[in-house]
Amino acid sequence: MDANSGTNVTPEISSGGTCNSYLVRRVDRHLNAVYDRALAGTGIRTTQFSVLRALALEGESRISTLAATLGMDRSTLSANVKPLVRAGLIEVTEASDRRARDVRITEAGRTTLEGAMPAWIAVQESFESAMGHESARALRKLLAGTLTWDGA
Repeated sequence: MDANSGTNVTPEISSGGTCNSYLVRRVDRHLNAVYDRALAGTGIRTTQFSVLRALALEGESRISTLAATLGMDRSTLSANVKPLVRAGLIEVTEASDRRARDVRITEAGRTTLEGAMPAWIAVQESFESAMGHESARALRKLLAGTLTWDGA
């Protein structure tokens, strides 16, 4: 037991050494910072790049569908959508049933995405090279597998 907190916390656990959630969040923040640095000259951040790319690949989408595709909750997606709308990179319209909103990429958004692709490809290739292609592929497979785990 830790004398200060009254809990059984070893130094390894308290530093996040065996906590999967802590380590994944830390890696997420690190990767986002690296990708954001790579995209710095493009005018968009990593999360905004993901929104533009999803819309370019899938076309017009309901906000709720796009949020699910990106693994974001609606409020997080909305925070990423607002600056893209202000910049004219995407458009949000009221859907026909008035309870939903549709979002689509604009031509300016496509141009921005095309301009950002070389930076994204370069950082992606750098990661692959640093980790090794097989290790990077295995990591993606392991991480994708966690998306089916519900904690039970």
